Amino acid sequence: MLFSGTDSHIAGLGRPGYEGYLNFRVAALSEILQDNGYHTIMSGKWHLGLSKETSPAARGFDNSYAFLSGCGNHYNYEPQLDNPSHALLTPMNAGKFWLQDTEFLDRTKDIPEDFYSTTTFTDRLIGYLDEREDSAQPFFAYLPFTAPHWPLQAPRETIDKYKGLYDEGPAVLRRKRLDRLVELGLISKEVEPAPMTVELWDTMPPAERAESARKMEIYAAMVDLIDVNIGRVVDHLETTGELDNTFVLFMSDNGAEGAMLEALPLMGGAGPWKALYMTAPRGKDRWELYNLKNDPGEVHDLASTEPDILARLIEHWEVYYAETGMFDPGVEFKITKYF
Repeated sequence: MLFSGTDSHIAGLGRPGYEGYLNFRVAALSEILQDNGYHTIMSGKWHLGLSKETSPAARGFDNSYAFLSGCGNHYNYEPQLDNPSHALLTPMNAGKFWLQDTEFLDRTKDIPEDFYSTTTFTDRLIGYLDEREDSAQPFFAYLPFTAPHWPLQAPRETIDKYKGLYDEGPAVLRRKRLDRLVELGLISKEVEPAPMTVELWDTMPPAERAESARKMEIYAAMVDLIDVNIGRVVDHLETTGELDNTFVLFMSDNGAEGAMLEALPLMGGAGPWKALYMTAPRGKDRWELYNLKNDPGEVHDLASTEPDILARLIEHWEVYYAETGMFDPGVEFKITKYF
């Protein structure tokens, strides 16, 4: 959707059975910008195709340093890929997941020894900015990190900055964050938080609490390094005198387990209503209806009290389903457009 401006199912990415790459029935943003005189560069995760024919170089990028998969070890430590018994990993074993422009890289020889994904991707992007032959030519730079996607990995010195921050558990942390948002005037003090589905912190064995807190410390460190490296790019643009003439857009698709709930209100729409279908055991196995204006935490299901609104939203879903040619072998989530 980000690269084509179309629904992901139309563009070839979605549920099993689709092409699994950015297909050629849609135009990529990079292709459009390249055709209109932009110098186009990218460094980082591609995840839109695993071949040269579907690589960044084939979709409008003049220069690219691409990890073709969606996630990987942030230190390039992949001993399992050297095991010949892992037949499913043959493309990786053959060195087919790293690509610089149109040439595959050998992950054991061509990747820097001090590789850390977030830092190395940023190094390469800044390098491409410096290597431009015409600094007056407009440019499009794309820097998709693999972090903070698992595996959870970060330098120890960055992790240590967050030591102890999560020791009180998620409920206490959530309360502190909500109080701070109210204090800043970003949310109303009347907001009712969504019910927590996590196990009560105090009932967990000490070892499990310690493990959970440690994971959050590492996750925080990974996000910290994203922030630091985006700052490096901004500083570079300021040094070269290009910052005031550059539009910087930051987006993220990673978050806590409730990412879907938090992200949906940001997707736009002309009204407050949201219909949701989630199958058991995670959901009620029926359509639900929420008023996000009055109930951003999605606590009060209004499906039975507002059947007409629910019916209209279901109609929207059915049109969307037909327009995109979706195939639903047992869908887990069904979410309609707002109106």
